[in-house]
Amino acid sequence: MLAQYYVPLATMYLVKAIGGEGWRPRVFAWLSSFSVLWAMIAVDVWVTHYKPNCDYCCIPANECLLMESVGAVALTVLAGVSDVLALHWTGKTACPFARLRFFRRAIRVAGTVLLTWLLFMLTGWALHAIACVVRAALGGF
Repeated sequence: MLAQYYVPLATMYLVKAIGGEGWRPRVFAWLSSFSVLWAMIAVDVWVTHYKPNCDYCCIPANECLLMESVGAVALTVLAGVSDVLALHWTGKTACPFARLRFFRRAIRVAGTVLLTWLLFMLTGWALHAIACVVRAALGGF
């Protein structure tokens, strides 16, 4: 399951390593990262839903795929934003180890993963808070 979150990130970095750090390679990197994540999610959903005698998921496959696709868009957008922030942060670091290419890349990847996780959790919290306010405004359906 962890590969589902790290393979798209590796795809994004591979595209950026080949294309550079301009805005076009960033957009293509995001599209390729989303495509890889969506393909992995689609395979997971279709295998889970069409496996004989499996009660793993109780909602229809198309609804499950739609919900996870929305999550994939959010996750890949947040990963792209986190990568730009981590790249900016590693450029501003005055640490002598950060000047070495390997350590700079490691700091960038770790920063991207941590910022993505943090932004994803904050987004989920904000959406939950909005849903609670809407539910209270509508009378607690």
